[in-house]
Amino acid sequence: MNGAPRVTSSLFLAGLILLLVWFLAHYNFWRPIADPKLPRILMYHSVEPGEATGMNIPPERFEQQLLQLQRHLYTPVTLSELGFDPTVNNPLVITFDDGFRNNYTHAYPLLKKYGFKATIFLSPQIGGIERLTPENIREMSDSGLIEFGGHTMNHINLTTVDDATARREIEESIETVASLTASPCRTFAYPFGRYLPKHREMLRDAGIEMAVTVKKRIRPLGNLLEIPRLSVHGAANRLQFHLILTRGRYRV
Repeated sequence: MNGAPRVTSSLFLAGLILLLVWFLAHYNFWRPIADPKLPRILMYHSVEPGEATGMNIPPERFEQQLLQLQRHLYTPVTLSELGFDPTVNNPLVITFDDGFRNNYTHAYPLLKKYGFKATIFLSPQIGGIERLTPENIREMSDSGLIEFGGHTMNHINLTTVDDATARREIEESIETVASLTASPCRTFAYPFGRYLPKHREMLRDAGIEMAVTVKKRIRPLGNLLEIPRLSVHGAANRLQFHLILTRGRYRV
């Protein structure tokens, strides 16, 4: 008769332990809080109504995050501005990869509304998405809020092509961005976050001063051609977004 309560108690304790393990895996409070003076470089892709995914964040959730950033008193800068003046207080860089047209139709109005700057890494010939038009790009660039960087012409994995193709994809994307914006292209994002040391040198040869990866870290600016970013999942709630900003990620 006395065994049943003990079994029930053991199951309850086991359930609590499993719940605690799940919570710590999904909400990494145990990670140390990063120095607030270190730059936060956020990575987004698509901003479109509909399903929240790793690639897409609905506009209403993106607006919530901008308000959350505003409350944290971050200083919004472009990636180039961060490199030019690394002493900016609480710097924040918002980045978008690929060049989705919804960066203009949905993200840009919200960035203007709250006074946030951003850097968009453009793949001018990427397939499978509705791309920004030259008119969109020029308007955003002329606003002073949006900087454009290179991202290869066709969004290729640089590590899977020969050197001549990699160099051509890099250089043509940089030249195209400069032509579309009528300003120098000084920044770059490695597609898929994949690159080798030789690709860093190709960027350097092409005049690129800063390049971002997909490594999830908050750290001082070191090698300017290997800058980590904080990936923001489109379904991240406010607590998870807070952990991204303070710990670098919210999951293991």
